[in-house]
Amino acid sequence: MEKISDETKLSAMSIPGTHDSATQYVSLSPIFQCQDTDIKTQLENGYRYLDIHLVLKKDNFILKHNFAKCKKERSIFSTPLTLDDVLEDIYTFLDKHPSETVIFCAKKENRGI
Repeated sequence: MEKISDETKLSAMSIPGTHDSATQYVSLSPIFQCQDTDIKTQLENGYRYLDIHLVLKKDNFILKHNFAKCKKERSIFSTPLTLDDVLEDIYTFLDKHPSETVIFCAKKENRGI
């Protein structure tokens, strides 16, 4: 991204991204899994647009796809993936690659988990 002029409009760029980016480990995976890599790996592979869906549970945003929970691991006992987890991956990536940019669309869902 460092070679792109600061005057370049976002609409003039082709930015690789993923749909339902946090679904590597999701409950009901045969139906709801859209990605087979985690956010960290997607960023390392060159994706710069992430699509995530959130639901507020207690005081934390949990990632989801439709009514299925996104999880940190494949295990059925895994804890839910949170917005903080995703932001940590993004910040770690940007610290290593300060000339890069990550765009993400975070949609808050009204449906609970």
